[in-house]
Amino acid sequence: MQIKNHLIAFAVLLCSLPLNAQQAAKSVFQLTTYKKDGSVLSECHGFFIDNKGEAVAPWKPFVGADKAVVTETNGKKTEVKSLIGANEIYDICRFNTETTSSAVQLASAPATPGEAVTVGGAKGVNMRVVTADKFKQYNYYTLSTADNNLYGYPVLNKQGKVIGMYSASTSGSATDVAYTGEFKANGLSLNDPVLKSSGIRPALPDKLDDAVLALYLSADQSNKRWYEEFTQEFLHKFPTSPEGYQQMGNIYFRDGKYDDASKIMEEGISKASAKDEAHFNYAKLIYQKVTNLPDSVYPSWNADKVISETEKAYQARPLPLYKNLEAQALFAKKEYDKSYSIFMDLTKDTTFKSGEVFYEAAMCRQMQNAPKSEILTLLDSAVECRPLTYATAPYVLARAQMLDEMGDYRKALVDYNRYDTLTLGRSGDDFYYMRYACELKLKHYQQALNDIAHAIVINRNVPEYYAEMAQLQMQVKMYDKAIQTADLGLQTFSDASDLYLIKGLCYIFNGDKKQGLSILEQAKSHGAGEKADQLIQKYK
Repeated sequence: MQIKNHLIAFAVLLCSLPLNAQQAAKSVFQLTTYKKDGSVLSECHGFFIDNKGEAVAPWKPFVGADKAVVTETNGKKTEVKSLIGANEIYDICRFNTETTSSAVQLASAPATPGEAVTVGGAKGVNMRVVTADKFKQYNYYTLSTADNNLYGYPVLNKQGKVIGMYSASTSGSATDVAYTGEFKANGLSLNDPVLKSSGIRPALPDKLDDAVLALYLSADQSNKRWYEEFTQEFLHKFPTSPEGYQQMGNIYFRDGKYDDASKIMEEGISKASAKDEAHFNYAKLIYQKVTNLPDSVYPSWNADKVISETEKAYQARPLPLYKNLEAQALFAKKEYDKSYSIFMDLTKDTTFKSGEVFYEAAMCRQMQNAPKSEILTLLDSAVECRPLTYATAPYVLARAQMLDEMGDYRKALVDYNRYDTLTLGRSGDDFYYMRYACELKLKHYQQALNDIAHAIVINRNVPEYYAEMAQLQMQVKMYDKAIQTADLGLQTFSDASDLYLIKGLCYIFNGDKKQGLSILEQAKSHGAGEKADQLIQKYK
């Protein structure tokens, strides 16, 4: 209530103030911040520093806030749109609103100790500057009066120009507002630890390159609202840049709004200055649908449409990247000859040649049932095209699988091990089962046991893994271990007949025929049937 009374009082006094002070008083607003549940978090003051809605206020009320609203002296309410920057030490921030208002004029010279100042307007609260301390080229003032009701008001010199923003605790103080001129939105503002303490998003940068970076970073954030707001602002701010249309298309696609996605991408082609990028972005979005959703979903977005858009992109600017996507779309259409031909042409382009292109060519030949030796040669090129890194790991794995299929288990195992190293041992259970099977063929039993055990640790919901492990343990006469593995599997898969068979045999081989035959009988009741009967007849 006191805050509102101050605003009303300043509104009444406007007519009697000097021009600069009138402007300063008109620029003052009440700031109210809200929690996620809609309840009020904090209230203070702030003021506009330009007539386009840019303002400053204390930072503390924004910490933990999900929303903020400014109420001007005329009662007009406007939501805070975005944060430009903040400093928690000096408790000051700069932000954007979607309004126009009278703005303060900043003083061209700092105040000095002993100088008379007014907080809020010419007939506001009169004080004196006690100290003026420099930080950088700016000033931090201590003042003669502490009044928390003035928190966030402009501090004016005798000309009615602003020297700082008032804050108070046990003593009054003010931070030079000119300091907020250093607050600039940049591409990494989303990662600013100070700004991240508020639920109000950072501002989109004014420079295109920075804005593009911020846009892509926002796409990776978990905050869906921020991403959409960034994208809408980007489209408004940079209408000829294709990136905004691409991200808006992604949002519509994510939400299943395919007509809207199609319209925004077509608009991007119409308005974007880089026509090739706009066509290519559209092609990528359609290809995402083609490879991830059934043909029945938005059927007009198909592989032919991808090819059409990539051809238009290539006509506008002949980049190999566009041909690569065309080849991928042809692969999706099962036109492997055409796809393979383009991929092989791309391998001759030294600016684009990569392991990925050789790998995709190999996949084409595999789908055509080409000789394994030919496919292996392409995979060799994929692996050897660049230094081995995490990014090239899939080509190493593909070559390992091909060598495995060809019966060259030793070379296959070398590649399996190399793949495991490149992925830092973070592969899925299917990989460890694959390597286990290769090690088994080479009779590397201990390594095979380690890998099948690893597969079980990663995924405990595959009954075959327990059976494979228990059977190998039985094969190397680790009967007690095999029984333990079978029991572990049976805790989850009580009807797994293979586990009963292995467990029964292990008891028999371990000298407990009676128990073993009893367990084989259990195997019969869980579906083992004839197999269990044969074993019972053999060992009874």
